[in-house]
Amino acid sequence: MRYFVVRELARLGRPVAPSLIAQALDLPLAQVIQVMEDLEKHLFFLFRNKAGDAEWAYPVTAARSAHQIRFRSGETLYAA
Repeated sequence: MRYFVVRELARLGRPVAPSLIAQALDLPLAQVIQVMEDLEKHLFFLFRNKAGDAEWAYPVTAARSAHQIRFRSGETLYAA
């Protein structure tokens, strides 16, 4: 799931909602939220904003940082 979030952060350029993750990965929303909570709780390279959306998943973030990166595909994002 974290790899999916990294890809979607780069593609969307904004935080990724749990509902989007659940729909794309064909998982129950409750399971997605539980996994996100577990990843964040154990400091496993995922951080959720106040809305519960994945704002960063190492190595990228939708939040502004001092390090902007550009992918070969043309997307730009910030490094976490």
